[in-house]
Amino acid sequence: MGVKTGRVRLLAMVISSFLAAVIGTFYAQYLVYIDPSSAIRIQIAVQVALFAIVGGVGTTLGPAIGAMIFIPITIALRAKLGTAAPGLHMIIYGVILMAVLLYMPQGVYGTLRERWKSR
Repeated sequence: MGVKTGRVRLLAMVISSFLAAVIGTFYAQYLVYIDPSSAIRIQIAVQVALFAIVGGVGTTLGPAIGAMIFIPITIALRAKLGTAAPGLHMIIYGVILMAVLLYMPQGVYGTLRERWKSR
């Protein structure tokens, strides 16, 4: 009786590894040429961590929601500012991160889920 935690953990690891491989494949096709300096940049690592933290750590949909928040902001800022302020989007990332950590400690998805359950 009960859930076999070993099997569930293995399944979660397989699914997350598969998704990471698929995303890495698409990213490599987007870059056309890939080398260690283009694949492992600190900016990408920070963005991925921010997606997960803002969306909701420990959830499946949290990082996707975080990406849906940050990617349009990045695209809009780069289109609006161009090369005039190249690091501005990282400052805005920091402001959003501080606001989410202060007002929604479980992330966006966790907070929405809690509010939905309390109805």
